[in-house]
Amino acid sequence: MLRKGLRSGRRDRPSGLSVALHTSGTGSDSDRAKALSLLVGARLYVILTSRLCKRPVLETARLALEGGADMLQLREKEMPDRDFLGLALELRKLTAKMGRLFIVNDRPHIALESGADGLHLGQGDMPISVARKLLGKDFIIGLSTHSLEQAELAYKQGVDYIGIGPIFPTQTKEEGKPIGTEILRCLRDFPIPCFAIGGINPANLVEVTKAGAGRIAVCSAVIGREDVLDATRQFVQSLGGIVVKGQDRVKALP
Repeated sequence: MLRKGLRSGRRDRPSGLSVALHTSGTGSDSDRAKALSLLVGARLYVILTSRLCKRPVLETARLALEGGADMLQLREKEMPDRDFLGLALELRKLTAKMGRLFIVNDRPHIALESGADGLHLGQGDMPISVARKLLGKDFIIGLSTHSLEQAELAYKQGVDYIGIGPIFPTQTKEEGKPIGTEILRCLRDFPIPCFAIGGINPANLVEVTKAGAGRIAVCSAVIGREDVLDATRQFVQSLGGIVVKGQDRVKALP
């Protein structure tokens, strides 16, 4: 049923932020500009994985948003589609109500069905060109990258943001050895938003920001804490005064 909806292009969206941002294939440049403006302004990107949450997923999501998270991503590699869709629909309602971005990991059919703002892909997932054709020009598409070469290629392929990492050892990604903070210095002026990811916590965040990163994506350091609200606020406060760049896609629009 879900994949049938993808093939037919049907978009049964809930009311909320996503309605104003995306209408696949028919959206205006102003709609895309609104979505990208939210993306450019994002500092803290929280990734939700139920097995790592100390609290129920929806409660965790609500607390992270109340604490100041700008974006949420639902990442569930083993969850059946039907369960994933049900959870995605609830997260879409929550994020839309609070005016934040909602991203689905790896499942374009559920990104469409749930009314998500975007799709996040890994290096081994479908090509960016295929994802763009399936989702339409207004969807945000992000890509995980692990080197400067991959980051530069992602930009050329038209992604809207990248994740770069893992910066430090992490229990939530299986992407090989940590790449360290030095790469972040090379990405200070990257033309699209770049989120440092991988093992980032309050103790090592200063290493990340000193290297030039003003945006981070975190998982366990927020969702694995008993006090999700406080954990989120700590990151938001630490990132608050940092200047971020990456407005290339927004400036390209009229």
